[in-house]
Amino acid sequence: MTAISLSRSGSAGSRAGVAAAAQPAAVTDSTEVLVAPAKLRAFGIRHLQCLMSFLCFVQAYIFVSCISVAIVAMKDDPDLMWSDSHQSIVLSAFLWGFCVSPMLGGQLAQRFGPKAVMGVSLLLSSTGSLLLPAAATLGGWQFACAVRVLQGLFQGVLAPATHALLAKWVPPFERSRLGSFVYGGAQFGTVLGLLLTGLLSGSSWGWPSVFYVAGSTGLLWCLSWYLLGDDSPATHHSIPKEEREYIEKSTTPADNSGATKVVSTPWVQILSSLPVWGLTAAHCGQMVGYWTLLTQLPNYMKNVQNYAIADNGMVSALPYFTMWLAALPMSFVSDALIKKGFLSTTAMRKIANTIAQWGGAVMLAVMGTGVNDDSPFLTVLLLTLSMTLLAAMYLGFQINHLDLSPNHAPALMGFTNLWANLLSVLGPIVTPLIVTDPTNAAQWHIVFLAAAGTFVVANALFLLIGTAEQQPWNELGLEPATPPTRRVSPLATISLTADELRAADMDAKLKDIS
Repeated sequence: MTAISLSRSGSAGSRAGVAAAAQPAAVTDSTEVLVAPAKLRAFGIRHLQCLMSFLCFVQAYIFVSCISVAIVAMKDDPDLMWSDSHQSIVLSAFLWGFCVSPMLGGQLAQRFGPKAVMGVSLLLSSTGSLLLPAAATLGGWQFACAVRVLQGLFQGVLAPATHALLAKWVPPFERSRLGSFVYGGAQFGTVLGLLLTGLLSGSSWGWPSVFYVAGSTGLLWCLSWYLLGDDSPATHHSIPKEEREYIEKSTTPADNSGATKVVSTPWVQILSSLPVWGLTAAHCGQMVGYWTLLTQLPNYMKNVQNYAIADNGMVSALPYFTMWLAALPMSFVSDALIKKGFLSTTAMRKIANTIAQWGGAVMLAVMGTGVNDDSPFLTVLLLTLSMTLLAAMYLGFQINHLDLSPNHAPALMGFTNLWANLLSVLGPIVTPLIVTDPTNAAQWHIVFLAAAGTFVVANALFLLIGTAEQQPWNELGLEPATPPTRRVSPLATISLTADELRAADMDAKLKDIS
């Protein structure tokens, strides 16, 4: 395929990004993994896509986590006066919607592209956040519950769509660190959500300001994503040629530039694959334990450890902050060990997941003994150590979907996320059945031991039947695709001169004639 260049005039020739926008992407048949050329920029377009995806998860998990602290203030609002059962229902409502839509996320990303799916998801979630205070005040816990269900429904598509984006943009040897960075946005967002919610709820602005601020920042991200995001290197308007070739040659043709497209998902093969079920077990265990802690920790810190609302947010955020800090250095070590041949990818995934889930389980089991009941410092220390170890999950099961099948990673993420989210609803619902008196520390011990046991069983199954080897059904359900056409960004269009636009029009006409 011959590239059509816009370099007929000196002014147009200086616009390499515009030239790229007028031509189809070159398709490479190379499947080798390349070392990044020295002339690649330290911060490339693929890093920009990952940064925007990171910020997407930051924003999404601000929406997720802010309710955990805000509801403590909402419960005491004389205009609301919610009971403990109402509080538990609202806390779990997000998960009801969240468990329905993951399977749709992969299909939507394949049809409309990950950029559109991620953007619309955050746009609708942001709108829901802005509406939630009015819903709670005017319609009670029932309307607040409905808004949270819708927010969960909108955000359930995010992880599968993000997997689709990473499969296009991230070379295999960068998956651990860039994947950890992107999904680490969930922890950073949790930190910001808990911290800011505690401060805002305790201020004169009150708990409604939490949702107004969160919704406004979400809309700002949507605008930035519209201007800067893109589905793949093949369609990006200004990616340097060297970076595009590095990404495309480091992955198989089916993974990257549209040489093939997914037309069907081999569900029979997926459902009969033991590694998929090992991955599903790890994902389910993680989500059950994680969501139980996320939704119930502020309640525990208030009623057992006696933290005020503002301090509660800061203390509850600390474990997630250390989890976020630990993820990136862990990912660099993981990539280095794999790249230098010290560990296979399968061994690295299993070691990392064991550190995460069994290491975290040990800390929660210690809390289950009650040794920390009279020591707020020890409580925070154990929770912080537990969440720090859980950061290794980003090098374990979290990116294992991309190992098993880059082509069907969005569908795989949707499948495992579906089961994980269905089971994670149990945490906020079952905990009030166990903890009938929130000030009774012994009842909380059962919750911590149950979360620890979930981690232990989940990782045991992942060790037994999990793998990082690409599965033979990765190549099923594909067909040749029409070469993608690069879009011209709104920012790039604004910067074009009249001469450059005339040159682009001339080249397009010459292409039609030829």
